[in-house]
Amino acid sequence: MTLACTRPEETCFCQAFGVDPAQPQGDVSCWMDAKALYWQANTEKGEALTAKLSMLEDAGDEAVIATLAS
Repeated sequence: MTLACTRPEETCFCQAFGVDPAQPQGDVSCWMDAKALYWQANTEKGEALTAKLSMLEDAGDEAVIATLAS
């Protein structure tokens, strides 16, 4: 999983490794705002993980936290 960044710091490793912080590549790419985590499956592995976690799509925050903690 990779997390996109819109304001990379000078100390960010992305530039050192040639990674575009706004479009990271991984099995799953994520973007966040103040209220939500956006998720994009980029590979078959990412699609498989997405399918396993689809139960969290409509869950409330408390349910997601409880599921991830178990």
